[in-house]
Amino acid sequence: MISAGCQSVDKTSGSETNKRRTAKSRQQEIHWSSTLYFGETRFRFQLPTEESDAKPIFGHSDRKDFFEVFGVRVYRDRNRFKVGSSMFRWDRDSIIWIHSPPTASNPFQRSQGSVDLTFFGDGAEPVVEEQDPQGGFVWTFKNARVVLSSDSSLSYHFRGNQTRMPGSIHLILGPQGELLEKQSR
Repeated sequence: MISAGCQSVDKTSGSETNKRRTAKSRQQEIHWSSTLYFGETRFRFQLPTEESDAKPIFGHSDRKDFFEVFGVRVYRDRNRFKVGSSMFRWDRDSIIWIHSPPTASNPFQRSQGSVDLTFFGDGAEPVVEEQDPQGGFVWTFKNARVVLSSDSSLSYHFRGNQTRMPGSIHLILGPQGELLEKQSR
């Protein structure tokens, strides 16, 4: 594993509207770790407000290597990863953003392109965001995946079912990733 510093990637589309919406939806600025490399994959971790960078812990458990940052453990088994209860196989050129586990009082909130996301959780599992090299995003939270492709098509996956969503939308997910509400904007 290699740690390298870099500037935070601008994940907004660049429009003033998105910048204002993002600023309004967050109570405080999110701070990110420097880039951590593990299994040829790049990771960034959301930092607690009092921390300035990540201090990864490395280990081996059940024939799998892992590293842990602020209580979030990432397992590696050959070319697959496990974060929380979810398994992943990421593109090597993607960057993986590990957001703090959402709670009812501090939900995950994100605006990207035509979608606004709010995930309420129980504080047990993080939200995992994959930013792919083609400009698409995948947000995984427990049993749900929200996919925003580079052509702005949006789909919501929950327990094996896929639902395509219209353009401008606000999705609100519950503690298991279930869709609580969808609002056109």
